[in-house]
Amino acid sequence: VKGEGGQPPSLPDRLAYSLRHAGMSTFVTSFTTSAAFGANIMSRIVSIKCFGVFAALVIMSDYLLMITFLPAIVLNYDEAVCAGELSRNSQLTSGEDSGAGGRGLCQSQFAAVRRYLDNAKSVFDKVFDTVIPSMVLGEFPHITESVHPAPEEKKQSMAQAARSKIVPSLWFILLGGLGLYATDVAFRSPGLTLPLSASYQLFYDEHPFEVWDMKYSPKFTTASVAGVNYKVEWWFGVSGVDDSNPWDPEDPGTIQTYPIDVVSEESQTALLEMTLAIQEAPWFDLKRELFMDDMVRFMARDCGYTNSTGHYILVHDSCCQHQQSEFPFLQQYFHSCLNDWANNNGKGQYSQGLYFNKDGSVGAVKMRVNTNVDFTSSNPKTEEFWNKILAFTDKYLWSKKASLASTGLLKGWPTAQLTLYDVQESLATGVKQTLILSLFIATLVLYITTLSVFVTLLSMSAITCILGWTITVCIWEGWHLSILESIVFSVAVGLSVDFCVHYSWATLLCLRSSGLQPKRTLLMTSLSEMGGSVTMGSGTTVVAGCVMLMCKTLFFLRFGFFLITCMAFSWFYSTFFLHACFAVIPDHWLRFRPELWLAQAAGWKGAERSGQVLAGGEAMAMYVERPAGARGPSTEMTRLRLGSQGSIGSSEVDVSVDERGSEE
Repeated sequence: VKGEGGQPPSLPDRLAYSLRHAGMSTFVTSFTTSAAFGANIMSRIVSIKCFGVFAALVIMSDYLLMITFLPAIVLNYDEAVCAGELSRNSQLTSGEDSGAGGRGLCQSQFAAVRRYLDNAKSVFDKVFDTVIPSMVLGEFPHITESVHPAPEEKKQSMAQAARSKIVPSLWFILLGGLGLYATDVAFRSPGLTLPLSASYQLFYDEHPFEVWDMKYSPKFTTASVAGVNYKVEWWFGVSGVDDSNPWDPEDPGTIQTYPIDVVSEESQTALLEMTLAIQEAPWFDLKRELFMDDMVRFMARDCGYTNSTGHYILVHDSCCQHQQSEFPFLQQYFHSCLNDWANNNGKGQYSQGLYFNKDGSVGAVKMRVNTNVDFTSSNPKTEEFWNKILAFTDKYLWSKKASLASTGLLKGWPTAQLTLYDVQESLATGVKQTLILSLFIATLVLYITTLSVFVTLLSMSAITCILGWTITVCIWEGWHLSILESIVFSVAVGLSVDFCVHYSWATLLCLRSSGLQPKRTLLMTSLSEMGGSVTMGSGTTVVAGCVMLMCKTLFFLRFGFFLITCMAFSWFYSTFFLHACFAVIPDHWLRFRPELWLAQAAGWKGAERSGQVLAGGEAMAMYVERPAGARGPSTEMTRLRLGSQGSIGSSEVDVSVDERGSEE
């Protein structure tokens, strides 16, 4: 940063420079992290949906405050506080430091801190100027090429050129292959699986509560859930539709009904057949009678009884065997007898599941049965039991479309105590959708900001490898996709994208402002300028994760482990793999812009003079036009042929004559 007139830069100059060079990269990282949280709006779980929107708004608000409020506070503090201190201590201040350019943020107050920071910066500069470039790119900055190299220098230069090709290629192949393996483990085999345990864990494994739940409670009948079985209900006449507010966790929604016919002969036959099949099912527990079975016995009972004297007394009741025909019963008799049966046997806590409309017709039916299957939070066991219920419903209800089409019974649906299972299934689909949407948004934002196809693709390849390894390590640690893990993984893309964006943006700035410098020099500049910042950013996040590892709550323990793992792989892959990718691919691929290529293909002549590479090939064409009136020829067009390493391979100069007639 340079000040006006050769003076040291002032604080406003430094702030303006920082915002110009870091504003876009910090916007991309903030926006992608915000988008990763915002992608949770696709979740069917209201609390996760609301959390995602809240976190997304917080991150973007923080970014806006960082680029507006923070610079203003720094300037006001520097002018109001530091100016007064500088005037009081002007006799102790040298002339060079007393100017506006030398003052900044009360240097006397932070002198000790500044010395420590300068020492740390010097260490980072040495590491990222020499050590990291030699490891990543095979470059040794102390080796220079002379105009007339000696034989030994020529051999050394050839060895350096070989290293600069071999080392990045090895990193590219090794880390790329490992990234593909980790991606396969994370997303395909075995991938994130749903919980297998029968208890919902909140603390670390050695916590007394968890030791009791996982080890000792199954040994005590009164403390276990072994005696709690699933209860299954089939509903008819009530729609299984959730019309509650998707943004209000406390909104229960409304009940939606539809007309049903349970008195027709087809309905009677289907309900009785389904009732008998339920009673014969292996998961049925004979503790409760179903209304249809009891109703048939009610109508088939004897119409009289024998009194104490031995005389048979006939009861005048239309709902008995004396007055009725064979099953299925006539509709008018069955309808009237349903009301009688409900009044005698279906009231209060003994209700058999009949709900009547105001006109006396049946409005809804609930068939509730007890099962002999123990309740569990294990997803595979719950899924196995639920699939049996669905298969049974399909066999005895949903498959009878011809006979029950007009009765409304085909809309019946089963339910059970499956809240946790439904949450797990929603998480299984929601997390994948969130990751895919986050990656898509990150790709789109990266391309819009960089306008480079291959930089975007390479950056997203590195981000995918980071995601794959982070999730793979979590899988190896025994993680399953539960509520806690879904919240943790929802921020994976946002955290993985940060360092890749910073390095990509720094590389593009070097490419666009470098002129004819070799690409390896630009990559070394990117590592040198951004390496320290990226390392400090990852280090502070790792420290935060280490602090969270001291907590006892499982969520903080896992989130801290996730932060450490994600930051480690983000730093390693963005520093080694991404720069190796940039070093391996040709220069013109990094500079390729499809919109300019399309413009050239469409015949727009101005696109050829944009200073960008418009199409593929082994060389890049750059045109420089000198304006009329400048010293030398009135118009001159020079075409430079640049080799793959950025060196000038050949040039074509259009010869022209100036006003004096001299030829140049």
